[in-house]
Amino acid sequence: MTLADDLIERISGCRRNARGNYFVAYFFLCVAVVASATATISVASGSFPKELNAALAAVPGIILLVTSTFKFEARSGWWWDKYYGLDALYRQLKYEAASESDISKKMTEFLSAHGK
Repeated sequence: MTLADDLIERISGCRRNARGNYFVAYFFLCVAVVASATATISVASGSFPKELNAALAAVPGIILLVTSTFKFEARSGWWWDKYYGLDALYRQLKYEAASESDISKKMTEFLSAHGK
């Protein structure tokens, strides 16, 4: 495997993880909004039993706990930062005629700094 192939594989993984975390964050946000709206409307109309209303009312709090614990949006940002850093190295290798050894050293430094 060449360094360019390694970078492409890492870049692809970063993009996949960034998008996944982004979509999970907004999925939970949508579920919380829908549950809150449904609970409010059902209490006002009396259409659901009180147990279901209570469960629906608890969903936004549970989702807030999950999203604040796992920080999907922040993780997405972290993965995007890694993506852009690796993409810059790939472009240096491919278009700026940088040597593989220089890019390898820069990649080691970047990954070490980004992992902290």
